[in-house]
Amino acid sequence: MPKFFICSYTCQVKSYCDALFFEALNNLTYQNKIIKIIDNSQDLNYLSRLDTIKEYFRNLGNCEIKRIDISPEPKKSLFNRAVAESLLLLQKDFLESNCDYFVTIESDVIVPPNLLELFCEALDKADMIGGLYYNYSVHTEEDWGNNDFIFSDGELTGCTCFSRRILEKIEFRQGEDLAGFPDAYFSQDALANEFKIGRYRKIKCQHLDDGTRFRGHREYL
Repeated sequence: MPKFFICSYTCQVKSYCDALFFEALNNLTYQNKIIKIIDNSQDLNYLSRLDTIKEYFRNLGNCEIKRIDISPEPKKSLFNRAVAESLLLLQKDFLESNCDYFVTIESDVIVPPNLLELFCEALDKADMIGGLYYNYSVHTEEDWGNNDFIFSDGELTGCTCFSRRILEKIEFRQGEDLAGFPDAYFSQDALANEFKIGRYRKIKCQHLDDGTRFRGHREYL
């Protein structure tokens, strides 16, 4: 039974969905896992909110939450830097653990309870496997209409499983232009190193919205 390292990064702007996110983590049915969450907020008080929510759910006793300081300057690249530094720290923690697979779930993505069992069905097919969470730039109507596994040219960190082999070779990075996100660069680097990337379209998640912008078809929310 493979052991999963479940991780996420979040900040105070995701407070609209943090309780639902923790509830989804609490409902995961696969037992052989650990959970780590990084708070990269500029708000020093957000960590206490996360700790309070976590304590409400009885299945999250092995969930570790810690805060990291991100320099507020330059403001133009603040969000991207926060994501990159969070992922690098989580990658380091994973490689120092005894876990077999690294699973990223962004805090506005609500995964199904059998997420890890579904990933287990496809682990032998690729070193990087994404699930669907309706991202306009990646997922299509065709994706949502199928439940099969396909190879792809890139997956983001919304809901993705990485093998230890790929994380030993490739590091999350921000990029020199400070604009690209580290998950996009990771996919580029994975393909350049001839790793296989796939999408298991049986994994269908919700992608929550804060009310100012809609991130997907209402049918899937």
